[in-house]
Amino acid sequence: RRKRPRARDPLRRATDMVGRGSRPRRRRSSRRAAAASQPPPDRGGWLAIPPSRPSAGRMAATSGGSPQRDNWPHPRPRSAVEPGVGRAATEIEENIRKLDKETSALETQYNEAVRRLANLQARAQLSRQIGDVTDLIAGLKWVHRASQLVGRFAGILRSLSRATTDASTEIINSQFRQVFEEERTLLRAPEVEVAFPGTGGKAARKKQIVKRKPSEILSEGEQRVIALADFLAEVRVRAPKGPVVFDDPVTSLDYRRLDQVADRLAALAKTHQVIVFTHDIMLVAELLERFSSSAERSRCTFYAVTREDAPGYVTSGRHPRWDTAGTLRSKIDEQIRAAEQSSGEDREKAIRDAYSLIRSWLEVVVERDLFKCVTERYRPQVTLGSLASIKIAELEAARTVILRIFKRCCRVTPAHSQAGHHSFAFPALEDLKEDWDAALEMRAAHK
Repeated sequence: RRKRPRARDPLRRATDMVGRGSRPRRRRSSRRAAAASQPPPDRGGWLAIPPSRPSAGRMAATSGGSPQRDNWPHPRPRSAVEPGVGRAATEIEENIRKLDKETSALETQYNEAVRRLANLQARAQLSRQIGDVTDLIAGLKWVHRASQLVGRFAGILRSLSRATTDASTEIINSQFRQVFEEERTLLRAPEVEVAFPGTGGKAARKKQIVKRKPSEILSEGEQRVIALADFLAEVRVRAPKGPVVFDDPVTSLDYRRLDQVADRLAALAKTHQVIVFTHDIMLVAELLERFSSSAERSRCTFYAVTREDAPGYVTSGRHPRWDTAGTLRSKIDEQIRAAEQSSGEDREKAIRDAYSLIRSWLEVVVERDLFKCVTERYRPQVTLGSLASIKIAELEAARTVILRIFKRCCRVTPAHSQAGHHSFAFPALEDLKEDWDAALEMRAAHK
């Protein structure tokens, strides 16, 4: 490949043309090396003229006899260069400086035009959104002014908030004292003094008896009834909507307060869902007694917790006193109809079940019809006022019928193991109907 010619200085090219004629010639490599060894041209006083090919006659002899070229080119003064070349170089340099100035001016004008264009575009954008900008500025001014006003009233607001909190706390505490005193009286709890020494922003209640702790004076049962009164008072004051759970509320309490506790729980059940866990069968009987009427019975459900299949297994429980003579009579009549419609072992099973129910029916009749509920199972007190309602004249006849039927029930029921000839003396269906008619007739005389 041919090498690309290098750009050359116009002034030097002109001098080459002057020294070698109108036709520029190509230098040899030896002449390039000789020119490179010469010092750079001094534009002040002397001008180095590139060498032109010397004539064949200009040769010099060396001491060895071989011809040698003399040192060429010799520097010539600027005055030796033709005047047209210098003027052309000067004009070229002047033109270059003018072009630089014009370029700088045009660049400045371009930058100014770009800036003005950006300003005009921003103004056009602002003119389209001037309404939103005005509203935003007005809103920011309002916020700034409101912030200044809030800062002025911050102290007043804190004072009002503190005063409101204190007033609310005082009202709640005063109301709690009143409600607690009512609950304490209803539960027949000892009299105590209630204080509210709240610390650290937290509410707290403190109870004292002659400036001493209740645990230092009262028994465990009395402390428990005070705690129950406190809990009931808090439920009434705060009025939560969720269920209220009690865990053995009558533990360590005497039976004199059992009725009061049952009354309070039944009253609370009118406004809340009440769940009571207890081991006390007497409390269960008293609570269920409050819902024994037909209108209230659906509002109370009794469950028994056993360990038959797993710990905490819950089954539907049986009311200790909800087996009335009426409910048991319907079950007995059902077993008699089943015996009439069956035979063999099925009839024998129906007769056994009927006599078992008749035994329970006799117990209820004796308790409620003969003795008029003077004493009842799972009830601590004796109702002496009901003695006047007992029909003493008919008791002997009733006793005879009850003992005869009760003896047959004990022989038939699977709960007793019979020996000897009694195991073969199984009553027939007619015997069952005869005993049941005699029992109904006996009860009718005492209703």
